[in-house]
Amino acid sequence: LWLTGMVLALSIYGGLAINGAFHVKLTGATIMVAASAYANFHIHDKASEQQPPNMKVMKTMTSLTRLGLVLALGGAAAAFSG
Repeated sequence: LWLTGMVLALSIYGGLAINGAFHVKLTGATIMVAASAYANFHIHDKASEQQPPNMKVMKTMTSLTRLGLVLALGGAAAAFSG
């Protein structure tokens, strides 16, 4: 999401200073990557301890990932429309 957004911003607008929606898109992508990475590390750690993952942590990471997806897609649609 970062790469495609930056390529679009550079090719259409000549830089990254587009508008607030573009920065919302990048923020959403960052949230998605961070939540996914944390969830994967959590699962790996629990698996090495031979314990199930903490469901509260997994539910929170799922919600954060969904929020990031909505922000990324909404920000991309708003930033690159028109």
